[in-house]
Amino acid sequence: SMTTKDLIDLSKLTNGRISDRTVFIDFVALCAMAISCAVDCVHADERRKGIAEILTRYQLKERSQLFTGLRDLTDAVKTDIEQQQWEDRLGNAFQKLGMSGKDGIDFTPPDLTRLMARITMGATPSLPPEGYFTVTDPTCGSGITLLAAAEQLADAGYNPCQHLVMQAADLNRTCAHMAYVNLSLYGIPAVVIHGNTLTMEEYSRWYTPAYVLGNWIWRCPLPYGSSRNRSDELLKMATDPMYAAIRRLQALELGSAS
Repeated sequence: SMTTKDLIDLSKLTNGRISDRTVFIDFVALCAMAISCAVDCVHADERRKGIAEILTRYQLKERSQLFTGLRDLTDAVKTDIEQQQWEDRLGNAFQKLGMSGKDGIDFTPPDLTRLMARITMGATPSLPPEGYFTVTDPTCGSGITLLAAAEQLADAGYNPCQHLVMQAADLNRTCAHMAYVNLSLYGIPAVVIHGNTLTMEEYSRWYTPAYVLGNWIWRCPLPYGSSRNRSDELLKMATDPMYAAIRRLQALELGSAS
């Protein structure tokens, strides 16, 4: 099992050649990109390049340690799920490394997030007519508030993988990566956005495996703002050949009309 201490120890793997905080930031980005590459064909090439760029900074043994860390984190979350626990190891390590409090980043304590979830969703939430709950967090941090909401629904007897879809956003890139890794490993359908909620500017978009594999792009697209999202449209084309053909025809018609 991977504890918060294990994550902090992993951050020291270069023995000071690269700062602990930078190693942690790289590790979280590596985890996010590796998970994304496995399910998201829209962004896979870009994220493979991101992985390669991160790895250039590390020696062969160190690279192995980073990927072992992802495996250990996955195993720890698997145990959590079996025991019906929802733990934010990444956010805990982020704070222990002294990275919270910088640039206005301040995480909500776990007990308070659970209280907020109970107040917001109620002790016995009833399923909406569409058959699932939609939860959004425009300043998600490491995703701890969203994990608390998933925990609340699970305690009420719902399967978060089937009855829940989330949109998370954060201005801090590492926070977006942490939220994406957490929601991905806990099997929650979600779209995580690295973006500015005030200006609605989106820098990158991350689909969790449960979101892609559960075909949520059709059931519940989650644009950032009011307009359609280009990545969403590309993901639809990738999952439905007929839709792709129709979109190609529309593009040809638009081209011939101009």
